[in-house]
Order: sequence, then structure tokens, then C-alpha cells
Amino acid sequence: MPNYKSTACNNTYIQKFKQQLEFNMKKIICFLFMLISSINTNMVLAQTRSIENRLDSYIKSLPDKFNGTILISIGDQILINKGYGMANLENNIQNNSNTKYEIGSVTKHFTALLTLKMAEKGLIDLNATIDKYLPDYPKDFAGKITIHQLLMHQSGIGQHYNIIPDYFDVQDKLFHTQKEYLQLFWDTKLAHEPGHGYTYSSPGYYLLAVILEKIAKISYAELLQKYIFDPLYMNSSSIANNLSIIKEKAIGYKKGINGLVNNRQEEESNCLGAGDIISTTIDLYKFQKIFNHTEDNILTKEYKDLLLKPQTPIFTGYDGNKIFLSYSAEISPVSYNDGKEILNIMWEKSEGSSYGYRARITRFMEKDACYIVLSNVQADRTMTSDMYNFIEDLLFEKLNMDIRKVKNTYTWNTPSYKREATINIYEGFYKITDNSFVLITSDNNKLISRSFQNGYGFDNVTQNELIPEKENVFRVKGQEGLRYFFTKDSLNNNYNIIVQNNASKDTAKCIEKNKYQGLMDYNGLYYSVELQKSYSFEINGNNLITKNFLNNNVLLVPLKKDLFGCNQGFLIFHRYPDGKIRDFKFLNESLDAFTGTLFIKE
Repeated sequence: MPNYKSTACNNTYIQKFKQQLEFNMKKIICFLFMLISSINTNMVLAQTRSIENRLDSYIKSLPDKFNGTILISIGDQILINKGYGMANLENNIQNNSNTKYEIGSVTKHFTALLTLKMAEKGLIDLNATIDKYLPDYPKDFAGKITIHQLLMHQSGIGQHYNIIPDYFDVQDKLFHTQKEYLQLFWDTKLAHEPGHGYTYSSPGYYLLAVILEKIAKISYAELLQKYIFDPLYMNSSSIANNLSIIKEKAIGYKKGINGLVNNRQEEESNCLGAGDIISTTIDLYKFQKIFNHTEDNILTKEYKDLLLKPQTPIFTGYDGNKIFLSYSAEISPVSYNDGKEILNIMWEKSEGSSYGYRARITRFMEKDACYIVLSNVQADRTMTSDMYNFIEDLLFEKLNMDIRKVKNTYTWNTPSYKREATINIYEGFYKITDNSFVLITSDNNKLISRSFQNGYGFDNVTQNELIPEKENVFRVKGQEGLRYFFTKDSLNNNYNIIVQNNASKDTAKCIEKNKYQGLMDYNGLYYSVELQKSYSFEINGNNLITKNFLNNNVLLVPLKKDLFGCNQGFLIFHRYPDGKIRDFKFLNESLDAFTGTLFIKE
């Protein structure tokens, strides 16, 4: 007779064993899942720390201290969002991930987006001329400039500091109503016929903002809040107005002779729609993510496509690809994976700047990746192509992408010269044009180029090391495609420079000393506003000299009327209406390009 009790016990035991086994298996699976998750999390953390550590090391290695915040992201993952340097030197407040900055011309991307939004709502016609919206604007201009041309910088309206007399000296400091500001330039001759050229124009975007206000019947600030800031939860962004107290906003500085100094405030009424937004790296991260072809709560797909549609090829970029303008920005296609794939890069060449601030935002569209660099130092000299290339290398490495950015360069046969024993035979000042000069010096057997340029409404000085390539050929470090060919002039035994910039070339002729008359104008005592010290300029023979200028006895070399050079930099003199010397502005690569540092003649 079967032992049912024993069988029942066995079945119960087996059932309990199975249950225990299942329970143990679940625990093992759960443990393995947690282990793998932990490993993945630790790997992500390790990679993030690696990026942060490498960026920290790079920032520490810079010859000048970087002040600002840097964000790097891929998709929804923010790899780093970190502040460096000081937001407020007087109160010892450091920059951090929430610090607010003025973003200058990055504002224009917001204005373009708002214009497309108004077009989507049927309130503005992109192909209409602006007289439809601004009947008071001079008809000769308003009747042929379209909204499309304003967006594309093809209206022919020039840049404010080129078309408004005394812009930096007078108008930039004054409050203007919209009509007053428009009247400063609205009858100025166009740089070209609308639609038949490209002229970067902040006044063109000011015009767009004025038109947007008129058709929407609310302010530009309210338009931003309603259609961009609120939908994207950009809670730390606003419009600058010289009045509001903005918490956590960095103080804007510029470079002085002995370090950072306070910068003067810009009158924000002159920057409407072109450079008046205050924001943070995290808010700009939210903003850049909408630049794709997917419909969202900002724009429909139709208008997203229109926003990003390449409109005009403007020049040849990496790998021979065209760099296009769209309504939102320039788009630079870069090939990789042996030319089989294309990565479209937005805003690779555009930056924003204002008094005391600088901004850079670059988006890699197909990878939904970006980096953002904001600084509270105007014309921050640490924000160079070297910095951007370093950050891009971190991103491409993280994305496992092998991208080689190779500029097209052009060469021609040059005469072969015997190599001299030392490189100091190239030292001296060279004239390229009436507004462009180069000083060549040597330091520790390295050749250094210091270039002065005027022609964009302000002066600028850059310094670069010259890397030898051939007997008489040097590559300018940090400026792709730029080379100097030194050639000896058979008439006077001086060296001249053939300056090759990709396909173009100019000749820079050596400036001979002691050939300038009229030095008596510059003789006298000058007072430094920044240093609160006086310096005496004296004539010695045919030379203008000053003793103990920036701790050196300096020989000033006349380059043209009211422009002198020395080993420390360049001096640009200004005169009163009666022709007498008022002051000079001292400029070198470490000082602010707009204002330099001022010395008043006593």
C-alpha cells in the first residue's frame, strides 16, 4: 500500500526547495543587476570625473586665469557644469554653475527664434519689406529691406560702431528711445544692396526686435518670457536694463595693466534684441536642445525645419564642405568615419560679447551634444580656439568619434634663402596696410608676432608664437592657415614678410626708424588713469622716448600719424578739435581691445 504521507512530505519538500531556489535566484539576479548598475554608475562617474579632472588641469595650465563657467553635455547627461575664478573680486565670491552672465550677441539666436514663432502664428511675413511694419522708417530703405534679409545679415545695414558716429565715445553711454536709436542709422548708406551681400549687423536685429514688439503688442522681454523662457523653464534668464538687481550675476571685468579692473556699464537700451540677455550655462543648455527637427512646445516641425534650413553658403570649411547660414546660426558640416558620416556643428564660429562679458555656445546636432563657455571678462584671452579644440576633443572622445579638423591650405613656390645664425635678424615693425602692423620679436630663441589691426570700429592686438616650417617660413601658432614668409629686400637689405592666409597673401614691409617728423606734438607729461602715475615723453634726437614706462625705458617707433609701437605694445593718440593731443590709449594682447588703458596728457 502506497505511503501517501511520505509522498506528500516529499512533494512539500520539493515545492519548498523550488520556492527557495526561485527566491535565491531572484536575489542573485537582483544582486547582479545592482552590481552591473553600480559598475555602470561608477564608470559614468569615473568618466565624468576624468573629464572634470582633465578640464581642471587645462584651466590651471593657462597663462591667464579663466573666469567663468563651462558646461559640457551629451543628450540629457551633463558631463560637467562648473565655475572657475571669481564672480565678484571685491566680495570674494566665486563663479559657480548657477552664476549669471550677459551673453552678448548670443541674444540674436533668441530673436531669430521669436521671429519664426511670430511667422508661425501668422503675425509676420518673412518675405515682406519692413515698411509694412515700420511706416516711419525712411522709404528708400524700408521699401527694399525684408525680414528675411535682416535675419540673414543681408540687409546692407552696417554694424553699429561703423555706421553711428562717435558710437563708443558718446552714443554707447546714452539712453535712447527706440525712435532715437533708429534715427542714428536709418538714413546711413547701405554697405550693399539688400540681398546682394553679407554684412553682420546688430542694428538689423535691433530692428527685428522693434518690429516684434509692434506686431505682438508686448515688450521684447515679455515675448522672451512667454515663448521661450517659461516653456523651457529657463528660470535664471532675463533682460538687462541697467536698473534691476540681478542676484548671482557676475561682475563684468576687463584686463588692465596689473590684472582685472572694473568695466564700465553698457547702456542696454541700445542692445535690444541684439545683445541684452542675461543667462546661465544650464539655461542655455535647455535652449540649445530645441535646435533639432522635432516638433515641440516652441515651434512646429515645419518651422523647425525652416529655422534650421541652410540658406546661403558663405565660405569653405573643414574637408572642403560649405559653411551655411540658417535663420538660427551658421552650420558647419564636418565629415568623419572616413567621410562616410557628417556631423553638423551649430554656432562654431559665433560668440557673444559685451562690456565685461563673453559667451560661446556650440551644438553638435546629430549627437545632441554641446559645450557652453561663459566668462565675466570682456575679450577674455583664455577663450581661444585652443580652449574650444580641447573641449571638443573631450566630447569627441566621449562620443567615440574620430574627427580630424583639417583646413584647406594653399602654398606656392618661394625663393630659398640661406638660414641665418640667429632668428633676431627678423625683429622689427612691419606695415601690412595703413591699419595693420606687425611687430616681430624674439624670446628664448623663439620668434613672437604681435599684430595690430584697426578696421572694425575698434583696435585689436594679438600675440602668437611663430613656428618654423622651412628656412624662411613660419606658421602662426593658433591661427590655422596663416604663415609668414620672410624675404630680404635687395634695395635696403631689410626683411619683408609675405603674409599668407589660406588662399590670400599680402606683403608687410619693414618700417625704417627715424623717418618721422612732427614728434613735438607728443612731447609732454601723461597721467595713467588706472595706475595713477605720470610718465614723461621726451624727444631725444629723432626719437620719442619715455623713461620707466611700465618699468622699462621705452623707445617709441612711429608707425603712422598718432600711432606708435614699442616692445610692450601700441599707443594710439587722440586729439582735441583744435588738433592738440588729448590722450593715448595703450594696447597689447593682454588688455581689452575696445578701451585698452588710458593715459591723459597733462
